Amino acid sequence: MGGTMESGKVLMCDVAKKADDGEYIPLNMMGLHDKLMAGMREVYTNTAARPEPPPTNNEHPAIADVVAADFVALGNLEGAAVAADIMARKAFGMAKYKTPLQPFNGRDVVMDLYQELLDATKYARVLLYENQYAAKDDSDALDIYEQLKEIVLTVNKIRGKNAVGNCAGGQVGRDRTT
Repeated sequence: MGGTMESGKVLMCDVAKKADDGEYIPLNMMGLHDKLMAGMREVYTNTAARPEPPPTNNEHPAIADVVAADFVALGNLEGAAVAADIMARKAFGMAKYKTPLQPFNGRDVVMDLYQELLDATKYARVLLYENQYAAKDDSDALDIYEQLKEIVLTVNKIRGKNAVGNCAGGQVGRDRTT
């Protein structure tokens, strides 16, 4: 499958190239990749690559219960099914973190949201790529991917409002150790 356009679709090979480390890098990001690989590791100190501290339990509600109720309130089977999935994810989170996801849990909620959305966007792009590769209808996958990109950009703006300085100015965000 070469770098081709099929019915107006941009395939991964059209926009990315394999770097020395085997990772695919968007063509328009190659310069940034080279700079990072050349020693600008400090950029990672306040980016989505940095892990958050473990959550702490508190008196606030388990947000899974609130979100599940919101889906049940839709009054249809699809909403009820999603609510059941949310509760299953709550159980998974309880086993992993020993506390439910709650507001004010000691973590940076904007960073958590951003990290999860970045992952969701990558999964959506994998789905789109696999559908294109298999010549399946990819209209839903494309819609999901495009919507996620817009949401990621919006959350990134919120992140910027919460940060002090910027990468270009040498500062990469607020110091979370204080």
